[in-house]
Amino acid sequence: MFRLGLKNLMATRTDRLTKKLKELELSSPDIEGAAIASSDGYILASVLPVGADATRVSAISAQVLSAAERCVTELNRGGLSEVYVKGSEGYILMRSIRENAVLIVLAREDANIGVVFPDMRIAANELKDLIDYGRGLLLGYPLKQNISLEFIYVDADIAKIKDEHFFGYIHIFKVSEVYGDFELIIFIEKGKVIGCEESHHGFKKYGEKAFERIFEEGKGYLDIFKLTEEQLNAVKKWNPEAIFNVSLDVSQIFIPEAFLKTSSDKYVVGDKLVATLKLKMPVPVLANVNFSIFSDEKCLFAEEKGVMLSREVEKEYKASLDVPCVAKAVARITAGGFEWVVEKEIEVRPLDFQLFATLDKDSYLAREVLRCTATTRISTPEYLAGRKLWMVFQLFVDGKLQEGRKREVPIQEETVLEEYFKLNGESAGSARLAVSTIGGVEKSVELPFEIIDIKTSLEREKKVYNVDDEFLGILNISISPPMKRDVDVSFSLTVEDEEIYSESDTIPVEGNTRREFRTIVEKAGKANAVASVSFEKLKRVVESSFEILAPAFKLSAELDKNAYVIGDELRCVAMLVIPEQFMKKRLKIIFQLFLDDKLLETQERGVLVSGADHVEEFRTPLNATGSALVVVSAQKHTVELPFKVKKEFFDAGELSTDIKRMLKEEGLEHLILEEKGVRKTGDAENEINIKKSRED
Repeated sequence: MFRLGLKNLMATRTDRLTKKLKELELSSPDIEGAAIASSDGYILASVLPVGADATRVSAISAQVLSAAERCVTELNRGGLSEVYVKGSEGYILMRSIRENAVLIVLAREDANIGVVFPDMRIAANELKDLIDYGRGLLLGYPLKQNISLEFIYVDADIAKIKDEHFFGYIHIFKVSEVYGDFELIIFIEKGKVIGCEESHHGFKKYGEKAFERIFEEGKGYLDIFKLTEEQLNAVKKWNPEAIFNVSLDVSQIFIPEAFLKTSSDKYVVGDKLVATLKLKMPVPVLANVNFSIFSDEKCLFAEEKGVMLSREVEKEYKASLDVPCVAKAVARITAGGFEWVVEKEIEVRPLDFQLFATLDKDSYLAREVLRCTATTRISTPEYLAGRKLWMVFQLFVDGKLQEGRKREVPIQEETVLEEYFKLNGESAGSARLAVSTIGGVEKSVELPFEIIDIKTSLEREKKVYNVDDEFLGILNISISPPMKRDVDVSFSLTVEDEEIYSESDTIPVEGNTRREFRTIVEKAGKANAVASVSFEKLKRVVESSFEILAPAFKLSAELDKNAYVIGDELRCVAMLVIPEQFMKKRLKIIFQLFLDDKLLETQERGVLVSGADHVEEFRTPLNATGSALVVVSAQKHTVELPFKVKKEFFDAGELSTDIKRMLKEEGLEHLILEEKGVRKTGDAENEINIKKSRED
C-alpha cells in the first residue's frame, strides 16, 4: 500500500501518480500510454504518446464512462469495473480506481489484452491510496496545484477560496523539522473552514485537533480543489468526524487564532486602556496590524498601525479614553490577502474627577519647609468602587527628581491632603512639584517655584601678612536662581580678639558677584576675617583665619653727651636695623625733645630705605635748664634718652683735683671755669651767676 505523505519536498502527489503510470507503461510493451482522470473529466496525471491531447482523452473517456455506467445500470450488470474499446489501430482500456477516478490505458493493435488488464488491476489498487484523501472525498477540479508554502501569502489564486460561492478543499503537504512529514485536507464551504483531516505516518486525526497542525513550522506545497455543493455535502456525510462544531473564517488557515485582552471591561473617562493582542501561534510572515477603538456612534478614539514580525505572538497597545460611551477595541491582522479581526467590547463611564494643588509660597529659601495642599473631588465615586487611588508627589529641581512620595486617597467626594518637604540646602534654582493621581483615575498638576540659595567664599590675597601690610579680602557671592537681588554684606577683621576693621553695605547681586575689603594691618597676632551675606531669612557666614607677623625691626639712639648747659647743641644719632620687606619703602622717623614734661620740639623725617642698616642724626640747641628727655620713634618702636641742662660752669678754684679729673674723664672739662678768667671780666652778671651756681 502506498503510504500517504511526503518522503521529501519534491515528491508531490502528481509526481507519484505520474511515476506509477510510467511503471505501468514500462511493465508491458503493449502499452503505448496511460492517464488518470476524474469522473468530471479532469486529467490528474498522464504519460501519453506524442500527439495525444490529454484533455481530449479525458473528455472522451468521461463520455464513454458515462455511457458504460448507464449500460450496466439499465442492464442490471452491477457497478462498472472495466471498459474495453477496440479500434482499427489499437485499444482503449479503462479501469475504475474508485468511484471518482479512472485509469485509462492506450494499447497497441496487436496487444495481448489478457496480460494488460491484470497489470491495470494491480496498478489501480496501488493508485487507489494516492487518490484517496479520505473516505468519500472526491478529487474535484484542481484549481491550482503545487503552490509553495513560502509563497502562499503572495499567490493571487489562493484568495479565490474566500469567495462565498466556493466549495472544495485545500490539500497541504508539509515537512516539519520536529513533527516530520504530514498532510492536511481542509474543507471549505462558502468561504468558511468547516472541517479538517490530518494524515501523519499512517495515523489520522480529524476536526479541530487536526487543524492545530496548520501552523506547524515547515516547508511544503499546497493544492486547491474545487467541488460541487453536492460533492462537498457527500464529503460531510461520509466524514462527520472531520467536520468542526463551529465553522471558522477561511483567514484562519493563514493567520493564527487571535485574542484581544483589555486591562478591564469598564473604564471611566480619563482612564488609560491597555490592550494586548495575542496569537495562538506565530504568523509565518510579517503581518500588518491595525488597532483602533470605536464607539457605538463610530467615534474614533485611537488608531495605531504597525506590524507583527514573524515568530512574534504578542503586541501591546495603549489608548486614552476621553468620551463616555460603549465602545469596541478592534485589532485587524492582515497577511497576504487575508484578514483576521478580533474585537473586545468596553464601557467608558462619565466621571467628573478634579485635582487641585497649591503651594504656600511661590519661592523658598534653601532649607525651608515647603507645604503643598492637594484636593481631589469626585462627582460619582461609586464608579471607582473597588479601585485603589493613589496620590504621588514628586519634587524636581533643575529637571532632576529629588524626592518622591506616595499616599493612598480615599474614594469619596472630596479629600484634602497636605504634604511637607524640607528643601535640601544643596539644591537651588528652578523647581517644580508634580502632583498626580494613579490607580483609579489619572490626573496631574505641576506647581513651579524657586529655591533661593546663596553660596559664599572668602579669599585672601596672602596667606601671611606683616604689620603695615595692606590686607585684601575678596568675598565671592553666588545666588541662585540668577536674578537681581539686594543682599546685606558685612565684614570684620579682628587681631588677638580685638576688632581693628569692619564694614557693612547693601549690594545688588545677580548670578556671581565679588566684593573687596581693604585695610592696613597695624597689629601683629592671630587674625580672623569674618564675612556674612544675608537675604531675607537666609544668611551665610564665612571665616578665614591667618597670622600677622611683627617685623624684625630694631631702633636704637644715643646722645653725644650725658649733660648739657644752656647754649650747648644737642646731637642725637638714631640707628635702624630694617627688615627686607621695607626695602625701597619710605619710613617715617620722629625726633621729640621734652623739657620738664613739656614738648619743646618735634622733627619728622621720611627715609627711603636702601639698605639693611640706616643712621639718622638730629641736632638742636639747648636754651633752657631743667630735666630733659629725647624720644626717637619709628615703626611703633620708641627709644627714650633722659638728661639735664645746667645753667653755669664749675669754678676751677673750688674744685678738688679728683673732681676735675672725673669731669675730664667724662668729657665735661668745658664745664670747668678758670677763676681768673671770671675776674677779668669784672662783669657783675657773671658774679651773680657763679654765686648762684655754687648755691645750686
